[in-house]
Amino acid sequence: MRISIDDLQVGDRLLTDAMTTNGVNILAADSVVEAIDIVKLKRHRIAEVDIELRKRDLPSVGAPHDPKSLEAAYAAAVKGIKIVFLQVSAGKGIDETIIDRIVEPLVDRFAQEQDVVSLLIGLRSNDEYTYTHSVQVGMLSYFIAKWLGKSEKDCLLAGKAGYLHDIGKSRFDMALLNKATKLTDAEYEEVMRHTEYGSALIVKYLRQPLMARVALEHHERLDGSGYPHGLTGKKIHPLSRIVALADIYSAMTSSRAYQKERDLLDVLREIHALGFSKLDPKITQVFITRMLPHFIGKSVQLNNGRTGQIVMMHPTDPFRPLLQVEETFIDLTRHLELRIVSVLP
Repeated sequence: MRISIDDLQVGDRLLTDAMTTNGVNILAADSVVEAIDIVKLKRHRIAEVDIELRKRDLPSVGAPHDPKSLEAAYAAAVKGIKIVFLQVSAGKGIDETIIDRIVEPLVDRFAQEQDVVSLLIGLRSNDEYTYTHSVQVGMLSYFIAKWLGKSEKDCLLAGKAGYLHDIGKSRFDMALLNKATKLTDAEYEEVMRHTEYGSALIVKYLRQPLMARVALEHHERLDGSGYPHGLTGKKIHPLSRIVALADIYSAMTSSRAYQKERDLLDVLREIHALGFSKLDPKITQVFITRMLPHFIGKSVQLNNGRTGQIVMMHPTDPFRPLLQVEETFIDLTRHLELRIVSVLP
């Protein structure tokens, strides 16, 4: 199968020699492509190569990929969690059938997505933060559990726990949650209690003790700096640690009245650092390792105003990758004056 060099991926196997227009053999037939090979092929301006048919190129079973279907599922999930919040606020409790009807089809749709970074870029929103944040945390929790090798049942539980992790905020007026200025000490103390409120609500209406524990613990940190109980290390449930990471990532990459939207790569760098103290290091490493390869091929903007494309991640500093800017390759580990300011959608 002949494909564009832009579609070539690490692990592809060449069927024929990759030759320049001058007849120079750059990569031999039967070679398994590595990241550096893609760089060499692009450097020699080889436009297309022949590769073995890949599983990802075979027709999929069921409905074809449709970005609109994902957007619709995402919008339905946001609407669903809003309904759940409003029902709880009105004293009607949590309807588990709504959770199942919204979360299960949504995670089924997520499971079909290959490019997680594009998915996250496309779904970020500053509209109705509390609700969109809940959906994003549910989505990320599902992915992280999947990457950790959990069973589908446990992944679905992680998704639901993430979806409901902030349900305790249904006790508050939205004006308080969306306040543009800094909360007073009293307001902050009250908002912190959403973990306890959420846990109690889940126990009362769903009788799901593990999901209730996640709602209670998702702000706990391994070094004891979290709340409400300052738990440390293994005292925090593994599922709570998954949702905690998803919660932090979603919060950091969201735009709110008091916070500008931050770049995905910059946020990953900070989460990597948190893995040495506050977040579970294994979960953090799996998350970073799974996320970073999806940045290859993404367009980025540099602090000098120029745009380029990520060619490969540096083995010793993955947050300063090799870029192609027009016809030039720039190794950011050797140009410390340059940095990526945004990953473009």
